[in-house]
Amino acid sequence: MLSNTQLKQFASLKVKKFRQKYSQFVVEGKKSIKELTHTNFIPDTLLFRHKSEDELCKLFPTSSIIENCGDQLNKISSFETPGDTIAIIPLPVPSLSSSSISKGCSLFLDEIQDPGNLGTIIRLAVWYGFNNIAFSKGCTDIFNPKTIQASMGGFSKINFVYTEKETWLSQAQSANIPILGAFLEGADVHHFVFPKNFILVIGNEGDGISPEVEKFISSRITIKGSGHIESLNAAMATAIVLDNIYRTSKLK
Repeated sequence: MLSNTQLKQFASLKVKKFRQKYSQFVVEGKKSIKELTHTNFIPDTLLFRHKSEDELCKLFPTSSIIENCGDQLNKISSFETPGDTIAIIPLPVPSLSSSSISKGCSLFLDEIQDPGNLGTIIRLAVWYGFNNIAFSKGCTDIFNPKTIQASMGGFSKINFVYTEKETWLSQAQSANIPILGAFLEGADVHHFVFPKNFILVIGNEGDGISPEVEKFISSRITIKGSGHIESLNAAMATAIVLDNIYRTSKLK
């Protein structure tokens, strides 16, 4: 079983300031933990409600194993129905450098607030080959438990950084990288010709792309529809845009 000190520390990782204090975060569920295989995310500790599972132990032979945690896992879990396996993982150092943005296609997320939306966008980005993601400092934490769950392991397969909006985008602009923005009005994404390298900006769920970011946009794109609804969910809109980029570009 976990000691009281361990239990208190691991349970506190639900909160960002404690994730930063202990430099750790939580991944729940066997499926999500298995997604970490062959990535740089190696669990410090694997926690099991009952006995340890040979498969996970073999995948992560350097991880400490704590069995028979029982209901202690409920206090660590962020979910109403906790599973039987939890991994405690070291926080990584952000891996997206300014020089990386000139290589391939990148996403810039402007003030995405909902953890589920953020996780879903990360999952979509990985699916469609966008492995570089910059987050404005106003975005929710990538290591929020709900973001981790929604990303389904996608968080471990991206290069990312939290950055000041104007600093990062001005560097891209200076490097002559096209900066595309998703707006309610703009060129139809179904017919837009995407450049070889670019940055795609997705805005806040309620307010869209902020004025500080909008001034850097070189092309505005939109998703044409015939319904009478104000806008699409940020993650849903991202899925449609990325699918069109994938079908018409060389990300395949």
